[in-house]
Amino acid sequence: MYNTFTKKDYIFAVNNVKKKNINMLGLYRSILENEKLNNDEKIEVRNILNEKHFKTFEFYQIKDPDLYMKLFLLDKDYNEQQKEQLFEDVELFQEKKLKEKRFGHRNFGTYSKHNCGMKDCPMNGLMVRQGSAMAERCLNFKSDTNKSYKKTKSKNYKKERKNSKNLVERSLSLN
Repeated sequence: MYNTFTKKDYIFAVNNVKKKNINMLGLYRSILENEKLNNDEKIEVRNILNEKHFKTFEFYQIKDPDLYMKLFLLDKDYNEQQKEQLFEDVELFQEKKLKEKRFGHRNFGTYSKHNCGMKDCPMNGLMVRQGSAMAERCLNFKSDTNKSYKKTKSKNYKKERKNSKNLVERSLSLN
């Protein structure tokens, strides 16, 4: 519905968000999908939305980073290296905000639904548990630790200690 808006409709919607119960995520997504607006008008509408709802737009770095990147890059001409750096900045922002808010999980936004990229997949859009095999896209940070690796490492050390005791006992019994 929003992707048929004109620039005036967007301005009216922004000014009446609370009165009309408007879906902000849908409104932001429609900017990219709207064929009635040229690129300059899309940039202007995005900027108008951001003036009043910047916190919402900022939160899309966590909730829907692909949408955030596309909207952010509307008026910028970045090369691949700069885009990669921007994505790293988004990851740092995600990690910082999640640590500040102390969420007990990372299962929200685009990360809470199955999306393997295949159009015909019957599982697309299905809610998934964080870290499960179906959750291809998970929020992972460089600072995350692999808990299963620590358990395996601990078991290996335990085996080595037992083996070393056995070797010492064997060598003493042979002498």
